[in-house]
Amino acid sequence: MLVATANNSAQTLEDLGESMKYVAPIAAEAGETVQSTAKAIGVLANMQIKGSMAGTSLRKMLLSLADPAVQKKLSDMGVDAADAAGNLRPVGEVLSEIGRKMAEMGSGERLGLMNTLFGQRAAASAVKIATTDFDQLSEAIDAADGVAARTARTMDSGLGGSFRRLMSAVEGVMIAVGEALAGALGGVADKIAKVAVHIAQFISKNKQWVVGIAATIAAVAERLAHPEMILAGWRRLFASVEHSEIAA
Repeated sequence: MLVATANNSAQTLEDLGESMKYVAPIAAEAGETVQSTAKAIGVLANMQIKGSMAGTSLRKMLLSLADPAVQKKLSDMGVDAADAAGNLRPVGEVLSEIGRKMAEMGSGERLGLMNTLFGQRAAASAVKIATTDFDQLSEAIDAADGVAARTARTMDSGLGGSFRRLMSAVEGVMIAVGEALAGALGGVADKIAKVAVHIAQFISKNKQWVVGIAATIAAVAERLAHPEMILAGWRRLFASVEHSEIAA
């Protein structure tokens, strides 16, 4: 239903969700269904009243229709805001009836009536719903049964859909492999962590010894990196021995 409303009105699902965030609690208390609320929001969206503005305006309309003074004013016009049990009627139906009653009024009288009924903040939105072909949008949304499923199938068709399914399958495999190895590798990882802790403690307690070892390794590495230095050392040693023999 929400997808159908978004597709049949000038708004996105994000706009519709933002509107619902503001009006949903009051709409539910007023007895409005998700369908009737979404339809009213859709009409407002077609008039470029979207998101939080649509939600707050519709909320104000519902609260106004629950006001006994407003109900009395509408009853005098021949419009029932509530049924015989005292429950509010769907807001779209009530506003459509108000629109028909206003058809022969002048512009000033219409605006004054809307301001009296719904206040300045919601008057503009109320006028739009009342004077728009609400039934046409309602029928279009009702006829869109299964549109969400069809939209999903369209998105999953072609190369893009195949790639999304492939990535979903790869992600599933990675999760399964991770879960399978978690038990086997968990103990090994814990043991490695314990060894690392012991090494760190040993180095902390034997800093001088570790520094000496490191210096020795560095010296040996430097010699190995320059073999000519080793040969020069051997030459000096042989020369010294030879000189000692001659002197003797």
